[in-house]
Parts: sequence; C-alpha cells; structure tokens
Amino acid sequence: ELMTENANNHPFVFAASPSLKTVEKDDVEAEIINKKTTGLLGETFAPVYKLSDSKNVPSKELIDQYKKDAVQGDIESQYKLGIVHYEGNGIEQDHLEAAGWFRKAAQQGHAKAQSLLGYMYLNGKGMERSVDGAFKWLSEAAIQGDSYSQYYLGKLYYEKMISSLNHDKVAARWYKRAAEQGYPQAQYELGQMFFQGKGVRQDYESAYEWLSKAAENGLEGSKELIEKLCRVQPDSCDQSA
Repeated sequence: ELMTENANNHPFVFAASPSLKTVEKDDVEAEIINKKTTGLLGETFAPVYKLSDSKNVPSKELIDQYKKDAVQGDIESQYKLGIVHYEGNGIEQDHLEAAGWFRKAAQQGHAKAQSLLGYMYLNGKGMERSVDGAFKWLSEAAIQGDSYSQYYLGKLYYEKMISSLNHDKVAARWYKRAAEQGYPQAQYELGQMFFQGKGVRQDYESAYEWLSKAAENGLEGSKELIEKLCRVQPDSCDQSA
C-alpha cells in the first residue's frame, strides 16, 4: 500500500477514529457563502503530516499507472499522484504538480484531496498563500465530514480570518463536528470554549468531558487545563477517573 493512514482513513496524523455523529441542522453551511479574506495564517496552522510510507516507495511502473489513469480522469489516481509529487516519494518532489493533481481530484469531490489542497493554500505550497482558497476547499471537505478540515475551518473562524456575524459560535460548531470524530485539537478547543463560555453556554461539565477526551488522545496541555478547571469548579470534575 502507498498510503499510511489512520483509522479514519485520512492522511493526517491527528484525524480521528469514531464515526461521524449527527449534528443538528444549523446555519453553518450558510456561513460558507459569507466569506472575506482578512489576513494570512501562520505556520502554527500547519498539521503534522504522515502521508506516505517512506519504507514502501512506489515503483516507476506504479507511478506511471497512476498517471495514465489520472489523465483519464480516475479520481483516486489523481489523488495518489498528488501524494507522490507532494512527498517526492519515488519521484522528484514538486508541490506545484501535486497541487494540480489534488485540484483535479478535489473538483471531482475527493474529500482528502480537497483537504490537502486547502492545507496547501494555507501554507503557500505550490501556490500563493490564500485564506480565500483555503476556505473554499476546507469548506468542501468539512461538509463531507473530514475532521481535519472541520477543525481548521473552526480555527479560521475563531481567529476571525473569515467574516461572520458570530465568529466564536460558528467556530464552536465546526470544532464540535471534528471533536465528535475524535480529533484531539478540536476536543481541546471545544473544551476550552465551554470552560470560558465563548461561543457556547458556559458548561464546566462539558468542558471537563472534552478536555478529558483530548488528554486521553495524548494532546499536550489538556491535563494542565483540566487541573485549572478542577481547582475552579471541583464539582464538575469526576474525581474517581
């Protein structure tokens, strides 16, 4: 296999494992129409990548087959060809070429390609950095249930890089969608928002629940915030856990 993916079949290290839970209908999708670039994201928004297995370099024959199928419009081959170009695994690294193949797959609705294309826009890999471009493709993938894209879309709103009538409320909705899939950073951010009553009704028990999930998933900083929460509201903490 070319890809080394996690239990959620997504190429990002922190993408999650549980299945997507139903979220109540809201106006999140409507927010996607109301966008405005107000700045550029820093490198702190870059995810930890683990796209391909360096111990299992694809052969020239396999890459040639990907290209043959990709040219004919095969969506999965377009995505995989983007991966090998992005990584330089079995072929010369070329982010511009990778972006081109990701775009072709993304335009056909491939969620992981949309997510990766959004990431490349965020960080100016193979193209100029653009929140506008990142927002477009992260939104497409997020609506399909991609947890990485849901988290970073929430981050865009939280950092007020997208125009909205209520940045924190929309950010919390996207964090919730990613958190329910087990995405650790989203669980942490959502727990923190419940702790502060930011974008959601202040709820210490919910804060403890989500921060505990983030801690269980090994996210640094979660335990420290839980300790702070338990000092402020000890009744909200499950002391037997």
